[in-house]
Amino acid sequence: MRPHRRVIGAGAISAMLVIGLLPGAATASGPVPVATGLANPRGITIGSDGALYVAESGRGGSALISALIEGQPAFACLGETGGVTRIDRNGQRRIADLPSFAEAFDPDGPGLVEPTCPTTGSNAVGMAATGPTNVALSGRGTLAVTMGLGGDEDVRDAIGPTFGTLLRVLPNGKHSILADLVGFEEDNNPDGVVPDSNPYGSALLPDGSRLVADAGGNDLLQIFPNGSIETVAVFPPRAPAPFVLPSCFPVAPPFLPPPGTPIAAQAVTTSVAIGPDGAYYVGLLTGFPFTRNLADVFRVDPVTHAVTNFTGGIELSYITGLDFGPDGSLYVVEFTQAPLLEAEVCGDPTPGAVWKISGGVKTKVADGAGGTQDWRVRER
Repeated sequence: MRPHRRVIGAGAISAMLVIGLLPGAATASGPVPVATGLANPRGITIGSDGALYVAESGRGGSALISALIEGQPAFACLGETGGVTRIDRNGQRRIADLPSFAEAFDPDGPGLVEPTCPTTGSNAVGMAATGPTNVALSGRGTLAVTMGLGGDEDVRDAIGPTFGTLLRVLPNGKHSILADLVGFEEDNNPDGVVPDSNPYGSALLPDGSRLVADAGGNDLLQIFPNGSIETVAVFPPRAPAPFVLPSCFPVAPPFLPPPGTPIAAQAVTTSVAIGPDGAYYVGLLTGFPFTRNLADVFRVDPVTHAVTNFTGGIELSYITGLDFGPDGSLYVVEFTQAPLLEAEVCGDPTPGAVWKISGGVKTKVADGAGGTQDWRVRER
């Protein structure tokens, strides 16, 4: 299952950083913003020189196309508003422009026959855009960027060839496809549900291969330097939980199940990090009905690929990022501290949070700001 686009796409400066991450930040107390004006930031990574790289999903664009969005016929707006920004002591600089799409803006509400796309970047239609979702360094300034999608090959064919892939991005901004993750999902469909790929979190392994958490496929994939792909682990649906109607609905509308209906949420794997023990740690958002406290971080053995629950007994929700600190503690990003449907449907502004997991105990490190996507820690 793909993460709901409007839920995953919301947020302002949603890439949050630990104090001391960049030069000049060490005098402040607590997390501080180091960049502004980012176009729907998603995953981040830190270079050996301390520079920060941010994947931006963009704002869609002005080209109106017809496509399947979340399995339904819809219009989408396409443009080159996604990309990667580098941030260092000299400021921030967009180093690559990449495609982005968003659902078409409907100024008259649902039912408009001919939706329109914005002609400028100021239109809020892009808050739910899909584009670059994560970035990692490959050495000598080359980047590997996951491109989201949320669908199958038919969806990708309607929108553009770079979506649902792992891209190689050169220092000059030119890019090429390293691996076709949507094609792999279509051919293999590891979780056995309807083919759906939405590449999200990624991590670099010592042998040069990459791990990608596919939020649509509910799995963890390994992409080798030659572009071949293997399934590392598949994450089954969570135990059924009763559906809770958002508070802004006095009665359940026909497009939502009756309150109390038990629903097994799909895993929705959003993030992966390499632990101090060399194991792979995978965080779950968990899908509809987006019940709180159903998320977990799973440990995947790098040799046997056996999966164990690393955070069983710890209440976590809506994980969108992971990292380990210098002391070996795990840091977990929670997208919102409100029920996710409340945040999405009712406009609940409750921020996300960053949690430290150590010794089986979670401690809040910081509250987010309008939705939190990713977090990276680095020894000063």
